[in-house]
Amino acid sequence: MRRPLLATHTLRSVALVGLPSLLGLLGLAACGNGTPSAPPPAQVWADEGYVTQGPYTLSYQAQPLQDLDPQIAMRYGLQPAAGRGLLTLVLNRQPNAMPVEATFSVEVRSLTGVLREAPLRRVEEADAVSYLAEFATPQRELLVFHVSAQLNDGTQLKASFRREMFAN
Repeated sequence: MRRPLLATHTLRSVALVGLPSLLGLLGLAACGNGTPSAPPPAQVWADEGYVTQGPYTLSYQAQPLQDLDPQIAMRYGLQPAAGRGLLTLVLNRQPNAMPVEATFSVEVRSLTGVLREAPLRRVEEADAVSYLAEFATPQRELLVFHVSAQLNDGTQLKASFRREMFAN
């Protein structure tokens, strides 16, 4: 039995036109259910978190302020909040980890060069001295930190590092 030419041509046309549309719909369906996916985890950093020169060690840490334990934040007068970061610096003289006086310079920039204000304040406890700086992180971004410590004896320690920060 022979099929009519018109019906065969119509089916082929529908199949050729409909196939790309079907593939497009399948591609959209594979993208998810319309809800935004969670951002990928922050990058794990390989730097050691400190620099040394002679008997001196400058330790540094930068983290989202919202990740700070609320009791620790309260102890240092900090408010854990989204969109804020915390830089912690500690300068010691080895072998006893004795605190050392220094003048610090801190620069925090985004990868696009936007400077973030990060004023340092000194925090003293029993036998330890640390310096804390809060800074804005209005969005998820990679920040570049440049820290310099000028000691009274003329020694200078410098550290440059990157950290990914989150605003949520």
